[in-house]
Amino acid sequence: MEFEKEERLLADTKRLLDHNKEIERLKGESFNVFSILKMETKENATHSMFLAELLNPKGSHLKNDMFLRLFLEVIENKNFDSERAEVVVEKHISKVDYQNAQGGRIDIYIADRKGRTICIENKIYATDQHRQIQRYYNHNKTKNQVYYLTLNGEEPSSGSCGDLISGTDFICLSYRHTIVAWLEKCIQHAAEEPILRESIRQYLILIKKLTGTLGDKRMEKELMDLLLNNLDAAYTIGKNINAVIYKVKEDFRREVQVMLQERVGTEFKVTPGNNVDKNYAQLWIFPSLKTDLKYGIEAFSGKGHFDGSMFFGIQSPTVKKDQLPKLLQSEKNFGTWIQYRLFENYDGKVINLRHKYILSQLSKNTKFREGLKNQIVNEFMDYFDNTKEEFIKFIQTQQ
Repeated sequence: MEFEKEERLLADTKRLLDHNKEIERLKGESFNVFSILKMETKENATHSMFLAELLNPKGSHLKNDMFLRLFLEVIENKNFDSERAEVVVEKHISKVDYQNAQGGRIDIYIADRKGRTICIENKIYATDQHRQIQRYYNHNKTKNQVYYLTLNGEEPSSGSCGDLISGTDFICLSYRHTIVAWLEKCIQHAAEEPILRESIRQYLILIKKLTGTLGDKRMEKELMDLLLNNLDAAYTIGKNINAVIYKVKEDFRREVQVMLQERVGTEFKVTPGNNVDKNYAQLWIFPSLKTDLKYGIEAFSGKGHFDGSMFFGIQSPTVKKDQLPKLLQSEKNFGTWIQYRLFENYDGKVINLRHKYILSQLSKNTKFREGLKNQIVNEFMDYFDNTKEEFIKFIQTQQ
């Protein structure tokens, strides 16, 4: 049998994961306030804010600089004075200047009383901005240390860091190792404060969920041993997993496209946008009239705006919202999206094609797949039917 080793490895891994889920259930770890409130992947509103509150010596934890000292210990920064340090979320250092690589907003900014600073760029799923790490590196240059924090310790893009050297000019940190190790130390030092301790533990459980880390140390070792003992099979699976995920997303987009084309009629053409392995993968709904306006549904990649959660609306590179007739000005807008509306949750989940649960159900559950497709098309069509007449009238006045 050609893939016998791979099939056996997948079966053994599934058994291990099922066992881990049962332990989570028995411990009550399935109940997580961050997940319930749909705050799992909000980089600044959840992660930067929570981390900064723990790091802040004046934070509501009332542990002074204890947690900051533990963090400095984990990242091996021995030159920073934690006592009376100031911590700011989204610190504006100056107006962005791309040419000279200066300015911007730093996710977590820590300054000590001797003028030394720590800049933490916090990335959960968002992409790098142009010359971002270079701009932060040039801030307070002789007394500054830049850290690039991601789920698994990835390197920033070349467009962000330029010719800066990782490990010298900036340091990569990971939630999987750095933040987990630090949070575990924080929990130990909060043992006598049950509300604080359990709040940190809830956040730690969330991080382990986002990084795919098993909650039980013994089970983590068992999984590691399982993968090491079947390295060839693990490598084959790993090498092909992205292709499988992209196929699930693309197949689903194509099904939505076909259904949507039937519903919008011949006056509009439904066309795919970016590939699903890119940010902002869309379906565009173009009118037959010549115009810069179009309807759109984004993002079939699970990446981009709103942490990859799906939304729909009207997009144009040239038309502004205040140019539209009043009946078309009721929705929110941002950037080139002159109207947008987030999709309602489906099956109790935010519609995001990055989430493992949704991808898994799309790949194996026909009822789930049909239900999600119908909801996306029906929600869009309600909006489309209510705006189409004014949309076409506006275009005609611009001809």
